[in-house]
Amino acid sequence: MIRRTITLALASVAFATASYAADPIKIGVPVGLSGANSVVAPSVVQAAELAVEEINAKGGVLGRPLELEIADDASGAAGAQKAFDSLVFQKEVDVLISMETSAARNAGLPIVSKGDVPYIYTSFYEGKSCNANLFVNAWVPEQQVPPLVDNFTGKQGAKSSS
Repeated sequence: MIRRTITLALASVAFATASYAADPIKIGVPVGLSGANSVVAPSVVQAAELAVEEINAKGGVLGRPLELEIADDASGAAGAQKAFDSLVFQKEVDVLISMETSAARNAGLPIVSKGDVPYIYTSFYEGKSCNANLFVNAWVPEQQVPPLVDNFTGKQGAKSSS
């Protein structure tokens, strides 16, 4: 899933920068290497590394290799701002891909807007954050809740309390 997401998302980045065919496509991954999310962060980094390794072994994306830039967001909004800022303006990544908390995502959105960098958000999404640079690759509540309610009321016989 992550490999396919990276490949499809980066194809558009590669098309936009085709004149630099030898340059790698730099993927920024802000992740909670410290703080509460540090429990899952190693698997996120390993999955991204594996996906990039597999894609590069097959020739990259449109002949361009992928390169990862990992930044610690400290599992929070303030850390996310620092990580996004570093990735966008210092590391000059072509795209950001992450599974952030809502607060961290929202803290990073002004930075991706200012840097005009696509941001692929892979976490479940509650909606309401609208940004031209934000691309959501996860379910929204309208896709999660109605099937559950239909199952409980239709198949399980649950009744409304009202």
